[in-house]
Amino acid sequence: MDNLAKAVERFGKDKASDRKPVGKVLPLAEQLVATLGELPDVKKISYCGSLKRMRESIGDIDLLVAASKSRSEERRVGKECRSRWSPYH
Repeated sequence: MDNLAKAVERFGKDKASDRKPVGKVLPLAEQLVATLGELPDVKKISYCGSLKRMRESIGDIDLLVAASKSRSEERRVGKECRSRWSPYH
């Protein structure tokens, strides 16, 4: 996960524009989905939003996660991901 966190951090430092080309974002999104999908309580995960629609430029990576734990546990995991990996939080 450390390598993934570093990749997200580097991605967030590119401030040329708030939006990034889909070709730059897709590999990172796929890595996020693969890595988070290995967590024991994650039952299903996918990216969504402008990335799923394959827009030319992407402002952020939206993920949908279904977990076997309670709704509050899903929210905790979501908050942890945002605080760890989002350049916007």
